[in-house]
Amino acid sequence: MADKNVLDPTYWSDQLASAGDSLHLAVWRSPRRWLRHHDRRHAQVLSKYIQPTDSVLDAGCGDGRLLEIMPEGWRGDYLGV
Repeated sequence: MADKNVLDPTYWSDQLASAGDSLHLAVWRSPRRWLRHHDRRHAQVLSKYIQPTDSVLDAGCGDGRLLEIMPEGWRGDYLGV
């Protein structure tokens, strides 16, 4: 992204056009290896703090990925906003 001018409105138009139906990907696309690492780290934190019946409010949930990495055996309520 260093070679792109993020202050140019055309940059953002192109980002939105390339996103198709996945507008949450329009601004930032993470490499898959980074996502896997990120998910592992989030899963560690979640397993430390989330109890099996805890309710979770995921503010800024994006596509709801957090729900997929909740600790095994978790059966609480989840709300993504």
